[in-house]
Amino acid sequence: MTVPTERALHEAIQVAPLDLPDDVKRQKIENLLAQMRLSGATARKIQNVFLSEMNKGIHQQDSSLQMENTYIPELPDGTGFTFSFPMIQHSLDVGILVTWTKSFNCPDVVGKDCVALLEEALERRGDTRVKVVAVLNDTTGTLLQGATQDPCTAIGLILGTGSNACYLERADKVEHWEPERHGEREVIIDIEWGAFGDNGVLDFIKTDFDRQNDANSLLVSSFTFEKYISGKYLGEVVRCILVNLSTDGLLFTRETPESLLIPGSFLTDYISLIEQDTVDGGSENAKEVLSKFDITPDEDDLKIIQYVCAVASNRAALLVSICVATLLDHMKREEVTIAVDGSLYKHHPRLESWMNQYINLLAPARKFKLIHAQDGSGKGAAIVAAIALRLKKRLESTK
Repeated sequence: MTVPTERALHEAIQVAPLDLPDDVKRQKIENLLAQMRLSGATARKIQNVFLSEMNKGIHQQDSSLQMENTYIPELPDGTGFTFSFPMIQHSLDVGILVTWTKSFNCPDVVGKDCVALLEEALERRGDTRVKVVAVLNDTTGTLLQGATQDPCTAIGLILGTGSNACYLERADKVEHWEPERHGEREVIIDIEWGAFGDNGVLDFIKTDFDRQNDANSLLVSSFTFEKYISGKYLGEVVRCILVNLSTDGLLFTRETPESLLIPGSFLTDYISLIEQDTVDGGSENAKEVLSKFDITPDEDDLKIIQYVCAVASNRAALLVSICVATLLDHMKREEVTIAVDGSLYKHHPRLESWMNQYINLLAPARKFKLIHAQDGSGKGAAIVAAIALRLKKRLESTK
């Protein structure tokens, strides 16, 4: 597959235009949402920025990407502890919490070893005999679970309440390595891409709706990328757009319902339901969702809401695809399987197909496939525990 021209790429990444009988109204809505639609040139620019941030992070330079070494040097051919928050890992079984994400905020835990805290809590209970041999991120667990389904798995991806990715990196490229090395050829790197752009490098795509979404969040001015793409925030982005359209007199025949003015009231699950309408050519799901807000829509309202959900969903799919395509080019493997888990990926009817299309466009020289690694967090923890014990026995046998 050849690299598409910038114009061809731009045309391929757009959703179908809004179809309304009132051309003036349609144009006003499309103009308002133009800031949500990425161009081909912007997609290429994001690729370059992401690659630059990755390289800085892996070389321990200032970057919005943590690029944390997980100390997992092999895949599967004790007990593991899955902890779905950014950590600094000093070894396979030591993870220092960097910050909470999503709706969690227990400040006394930040900067402490979550493994030690768990073991202390288990000891206080006195009725559970557990030795934690490894701590891992849910994204890493997803990669490991994927590797049991397909040996070509080299990227793990979470698209759920939050979002993150990890991948297999050459060990000689990784500078952060605290324990003694033992000839490892590869190691899993936890990118922590939810914070991509926290340093301002993605401000050129930030919209007025994103700023409103950020202001309404628990952790303001942080987890910039996650707020563009994840299930925790995508519904809020759409709610902000709908409120703006209603305030401007472009949506709904009466004033904006009070219930829609409440931050967090429009769930990402609603987007998946409305997107299913678009796939099926119907509107029953949209009507049911709007009834929760005591809204009786007319035909224009339904078309507009479907268009808004499509634009927001498509942007999320494109942003994820841009980063995955950049990873594939960076890794330079002949074939890569990408293990994906998370509620957004599972329930959104168009996310997977868009990703397949956009990754192909953005990394045409790379052969890849997406697989669903269900419950990667839990199963991956069990797998990494087995790996940790195997490594321990191997090291003991060489002494």
